[in-house]
Amino acid sequence: MKSRKLGVLAIAVVLAAAGCANLPLETKPQAIRAATTGSELTEPLQPPEKNLPAADVVRAFVEANALEADLYAASRQYLAPDTAKKWKPRSEVHILDDNFNTIRAPQSEQPQDENETVITLIGTVIGKLGPDRSFTPLNEPMEQKLRLRRQPDTGEWRIVELPSKVITNKEQFSRYYFTTRLYFYAPNSDVLVPDLRYVAAQPAEGLSSRIMHLLLSGPSYSIRNAVDDPLAAATMETNVREVGTALEVPLTGLVGVSPEERRRIVTQVVMSLENVDLVRLQSDGKPLLPDRTDWRRSDLKPPTPKIADSPGYAVLDGTIRSLANGAPISGPAGNGEYDVVSAAQSLEGGQLAAVEKIGNRVRLRVGELGKALAPVNIRGKRMTRPTWQPAYPENKVSYEVWTVVDGKRVVRAQLTQDGAWVPRTVDSKELATFGRITAFRLSRDGTRAAMVADAKLVVAAVQRTNNTVRLTTPRILQPAMLADVKDVDWTTQHELVVATESNSQPVVQVSVDGFTSAIYNAANLQPPISGITALPSGRVLAADENGLWTVSSTGEPWDSQRNTQEGMQSPFYPG
Repeated sequence: MKSRKLGVLAIAVVLAAAGCANLPLETKPQAIRAATTGSELTEPLQPPEKNLPAADVVRAFVEANALEADLYAASRQYLAPDTAKKWKPRSEVHILDDNFNTIRAPQSEQPQDENETVITLIGTVIGKLGPDRSFTPLNEPMEQKLRLRRQPDTGEWRIVELPSKVITNKEQFSRYYFTTRLYFYAPNSDVLVPDLRYVAAQPAEGLSSRIMHLLLSGPSYSIRNAVDDPLAAATMETNVREVGTALEVPLTGLVGVSPEERRRIVTQVVMSLENVDLVRLQSDGKPLLPDRTDWRRSDLKPPTPKIADSPGYAVLDGTIRSLANGAPISGPAGNGEYDVVSAAQSLEGGQLAAVEKIGNRVRLRVGELGKALAPVNIRGKRMTRPTWQPAYPENKVSYEVWTVVDGKRVVRAQLTQDGAWVPRTVDSKELATFGRITAFRLSRDGTRAAMVADAKLVVAAVQRTNNTVRLTTPRILQPAMLADVKDVDWTTQHELVVATESNSQPVVQVSVDGFTSAIYNAANLQPPISGITALPSGRVLAADENGLWTVSSTGEPWDSQRNTQEGMQSPFYPG
């Protein structure tokens, strides 16, 4: 059925220039220019289309729910006047896929009054937007009854009974919300960690204030215990406001905070207000930092996870080969002394972890790249490809590597002060119901873990305390689309690339919250894909039965990797 008008004028958007070559599977929320004040719709509402059938009124109401401005003024137009006054929508937004239906309920459920009718809303909830404006993926059927009545003065159908929860569809949500990245810090580090949120585009004038209130509310639920927040004690004295060409952010609650921590706050706020040209940070009426008042993003150079300049590696017949020339690497991992199943290069590039096959079992070895690797007391029938935790706060030499043993036991090997690699525990109880884990990758900032569990894509947060390391808040991403995942890796801190068993979508890019995805061009690949690895530059390396293939964006055909050989498997870049 054709979508009806929402009853508002279109919002002007500024599209991001990056990613134009991608072939999007799903529409991404779009960024709009930030302004600072206001609480009403930018443009006046237009009345609903005349003489809409009852089912179309419900459809128009669902689509209008993508506009939360002015207490959902757009969607209240489809309610009877008394109902519109009483409706108290919840703060969560349930998002349907775009194939939802609105149909007349069976006759047995219809009111006796011929001026009333019941319409059933049927669809699949792909996720919900929480009060913190973060997206939680779902894959749940929805069937909701709404009662409508002809209005005595106009004869128009209007809704008189409806759920308190807000329900809209993905197309309209993507049109009237935009994605923004709030930033927090990796523990004991100055590396920023992006936290994806979705903010209502209307009213445009209040956008920056809404972003700041979200930032001051702290990290989203999914990573709340995995990151540091220098703004935890801060509040705003008033809303942000424009002062000349700058956006003034009036903070309070930072008395006694050190200059170094204030500089971290500057970086956190300015990077989170990505659509603002000039930010003026105040603390109790004075400049947050005495030596400077106004800040631009270009003034800041926050550190990013350090990744060695590596040609990449792959495994061939139990030996590790460099993709710089196709030759075996130096040492036992390259000369055949170890029967290598999979391996991982540390982020700074100087160390190697390898899973070695011994009979019908495997064990972990760790050491310097190109030299003998020390065996670690971590053994099993099978292990996932190792993955390295970044070194914080020094960020020089990685000292911790993880793997999953026999699909269930998440373990880590840690370098002790006397130079020994010893096994440490990871509390992974929250993953117990997700199934057997066959691939596992730590993000390069160390705050998240992506994994393949029971052929599903799962992301969890890494929570560290003085005594424990835990994997928390696990969630399945794109559960309806990705049911046959084979391997996963991180491209950026907020995007993943997955290899699947599918012939039609062998490689897929997915946002870290699962809201958006894009299918890579499959040209030249021979599915199924057995392994995948990626770099933040966009470079992706995939292994199929013919060898290794590489690509830089979703729209490009795959090229044969230089120095590849038939039978090369388990490719890896640092991480």
